Amino acid sequence: MASSISIVIPAYNEAARLGKSLRTVLDYLNAEWEGSELIVVDDGSNDETVKIAEQSFAHANRVKTRLIHNQPNRGKGHAVRTGIL
Repeated sequence: MASSISIVIPAYNEAARLGKSLRTVLDYLNAEWEGSELIVVDDGSNDETVKIAEQSFAHANRVKTRLIHNQPNRGKGHAVRTGIL
């Protein structure tokens, strides 16, 4: 596929859901969007969100990944803007 896509996922204390969500997104991107980009913006989480994101990125065979940390928590809108810019 010639096109590429970047996906930004803002996350704040999402340890309970993030692993499954990232696996689903990465499976799709690995299969359909070679050279795509997945950006997770941790917005000051105080749970295992960062650890889970890092572990999930190990399955990003054909996807570029980035993990951005915001400290302190600045809200979803700021996290999305941080990921886009």
